[in-house]
Amino acid sequence: MRSKAPPANALEEGLALAALEAELFRRPASTVPVLARYVLAEKIGAGGLGVVFRAYDPDLDRRVALKLMRLRPDADDPESSVLLREARMMAQLGHPNVATVFDVGTYDEGDLGQVADPDELGIPMRGVFLVMELLERGSLHQLLREDPPPRRVVSILLDAGAGVAAAHAHGIIHRDFKPGNVLVGSDGEVRVADFGLARSIAEPDAEPGSGTPAYMAPEQLYGGEADALSDQYAFALTAWVALYGFHPFAGIHGTGTTRGPLPPAPRRRGVPRAMSKVLRRALSLDPTRRYPDMSAMLAALGAARVNRPRRYAIGGAVVVAGGLGVWALQPTPSAVCDSAGSTIDEIWNDTEREALHEAFVATAQPFADGVWGSVERTIDVYAERWRAASRAACEDTHVHHVQSAALLDRRTECLERHRRELGAAIGLLRDTDPAMLANTVEVVHGLGWIAACEDPEVVAAQRRLPEDPRLRDAVQQVSMDLSNARLLELSGRYTEAMSRARHAQADADDLEDEPLRAAAALRLGSIAARRGEHQQSRRLLLEGIQLAEGARQDELAADGWIRLLWVAGVELEDTEQGDIWVGFARAALHRLGDDPLREAALVHNLGGLYYRRGQWDEALAHYERALAMQRSRLGDEDPRVARTLNHIANALLMAEQPRRSLRYSEQSLAIRRQMLGSLHPLVAASLNNIASAQVELGQHADARQTLDEALSITAGTGLQEETIARRLAQLLDTAEGSR
Repeated sequence: MRSKAPPANALEEGLALAALEAELFRRPASTVPVLARYVLAEKIGAGGLGVVFRAYDPDLDRRVALKLMRLRPDADDPESSVLLREARMMAQLGHPNVATVFDVGTYDEGDLGQVADPDELGIPMRGVFLVMELLERGSLHQLLREDPPPRRVVSILLDAGAGVAAAHAHGIIHRDFKPGNVLVGSDGEVRVADFGLARSIAEPDAEPGSGTPAYMAPEQLYGGEADALSDQYAFALTAWVALYGFHPFAGIHGTGTTRGPLPPAPRRRGVPRAMSKVLRRALSLDPTRRYPDMSAMLAALGAARVNRPRRYAIGGAVVVAGGLGVWALQPTPSAVCDSAGSTIDEIWNDTEREALHEAFVATAQPFADGVWGSVERTIDVYAERWRAASRAACEDTHVHHVQSAALLDRRTECLERHRRELGAAIGLLRDTDPAMLANTVEVVHGLGWIAACEDPEVVAAQRRLPEDPRLRDAVQQVSMDLSNARLLELSGRYTEAMSRARHAQADADDLEDEPLRAAAALRLGSIAARRGEHQQSRRLLLEGIQLAEGARQDELAADGWIRLLWVAGVELEDTEQGDIWVGFARAALHRLGDDPLREAALVHNLGGLYYRRGQWDEALAHYERALAMQRSRLGDEDPRVARTLNHIANALLMAEQPRRSLRYSEQSLAIRRQMLGSLHPLVAASLNNIASAQVELGQHADARQTLDEALSITAGTGLQEETIARRLAQLLDTAEGSR
């Protein structure tokens, strides 16, 4: 009784008093602090643009964060205000690494019910409100006090960066990125919060200089306009602080608010030197010298995570950790690597480009131009990455002396497999026809992951080819046949793919080569699944997994378990069996170590398993996690990202959340339009999803317009997308007729 009372909260006291009065005197609690339907509970933040409350949404029975932002004095029409447009853009974002926005709108004094002086609470009497998920979790700023391992810090940064990149892709910049605005949950989920200073990239900066000075880019700090490159600078500054434990400019005047040359990056165990190079470029005083966008920077940061072997000077030589060899300190001239990577020109050149373009045009399909643009860009990027990786492999041995000649041979062997596969893909695409054209983008995005050839541990674990030249050639030929079968599968030519894989299987049997027999069985199982032969697929996948496990081929085993989870647990609806395969898949991934793309595939397929069970929340959590992982490694222009967005939209529809479903479908549509043009059948698939959400929301006129656009793409094709659009149109007719 005599202990000191806790600090008073005027809003909570008001709520309690209003509820008591309502109970005792049977009268409405007119003094309850509300904005529209939202009940204000506690003021939890304030800034130059407004104030934030912990609030309660009685309609949906959930606690939310409610941000009230004041309009500029000269804003006559709230509906036309920049703030409202920004808020609505945020509500459309819907990214797993960005705090979710549930509702936006304008308000005035008549919408407020108060129990305290609004001036005392800092509530603008007229403005824009933003309703967001209430994030009760710690920040990166708090986590850094615990000195987490660099590997975890980099993972958090990549997830947060994916959120910022998604905002940029949606036309929004943050303007106040810093460790305190990166929220990290106990479950490892990462969200970028406090987009209160965010604005559209297309809008002039109405509040130059706004933000946290210690993390501002120089152009923003000194009163200029902030843009996406300013966000990149703030992200890199945050990464520097998180990885090296100090603010690089704090020593200049003690506040970190003066920009100058960067100090040397200290050595820290677990932080590769390559990371400091990435951060230095992103922290360039001249914005034009930074990375072109956040996605490019994140790709560089992700690649820099690979630790190269360390060197130790002993006497007059350099010993590479792990017993890779000994070299003289004096490097050989770099001229030896000048031609490294040039062989890619034999595969991709102007002649091949022109022939491929002519093949696409010859299909006379309305979406040929859109698909060609995406395929050309993807091959260009792939070829340049291959060239750079080939040169880097050469220089690591002959210039930097950080790897042995033996490891160079392994990396070169890995890269050569990718070069041959690219050549096979280009040859297949030259033979494209109208039926195959729709799948050409998936073919080029399915090419092997070049980064695997840059990781010494991954390369060392890959299978060595036989020393006997004849046996070596035979093994390479079977491997190439299986690669061609995979490309044919991606192109939709399943009969040809099956024939090629069976031929490879017979050759593998003749060679008595267990790894190749495993790969052939798994390829046949994958093709069978695409043909809808799921029982046959399950049998073949299990056969391939057994062979892979026996041959200690962990990558093949992991791929098999991940695919089997989808086939058995989702397609065959055997969810109990799916639970078993999840455990085996996780064990295989554990043996592989860090493999983000396979991990994303597993998480995605586990989301499908929960979807099949009708456990919508669990399905959404896994799909959204997979989406974040895919975006951070693949960027937005990738078929897998658009597909996962659609799966999330479907799950949200089943969970009776059509408004959120609509946002995800619109993101998928935007990616597919950019990637495939406006006339591709997959664009129609995204339009069908949008129409489904619009029907659920009662937006019948919008749904009708959306379905008309979908049918303008698919009418007369007989494709599944046309069937779905016509079925939705019938449902819409019924709904409109019952009104």
